[in-house]
Amino acid sequence: MKQNALVTETHENGTATVTVLRQSACSACSARHACGSAKKTVSTVNNPLEAKPGDTVEIEVPSDSVIKYAALVFLAPVLLALALYLPLSAISEPVGVIGALAGFVIPFIAAYFISKANADKVRPTVTAILGDTDAGPREEKECDLRNE
Repeated sequence: MKQNALVTETHENGTATVTVLRQSACSACSARHACGSAKKTVSTVNNPLEAKPGDTVEIEVPSDSVIKYAALVFLAPVLLALALYLPLSAISEPVGVIGALAGFVIPFIAAYFISKANADKVRPTVTAILGDTDAGPREEKECDLRNE
């Protein structure tokens, strides 16, 4: 998944802070100005191309990470809630409900700790420098994530 962003700050550890305007689904929407989903998002990204503050860059989130986290957040809670509810409800209905609630919450807790442990692997990466807003367009640099 690729998006354009504006670099607002760079850090010595090879990362940068960028501002992303969420617009992929918003550009064709007639209610885009009234809705709250077209807001700016501030994010920390890997910066292997050494983009500078003021640069407009293209950032990419690894697709496999998006799919894995989507499954963990959307699919796992339902499956684990059912897996715990069915056998525990044989004991009693309240025990089954408590098991289902626990099964629903556990994947979110797991996602939090997994994302903290793998922050560098799932962090978006600057893949191209599109231009410098202060000095006009500059030579475009690109980074291919598949070769890393």
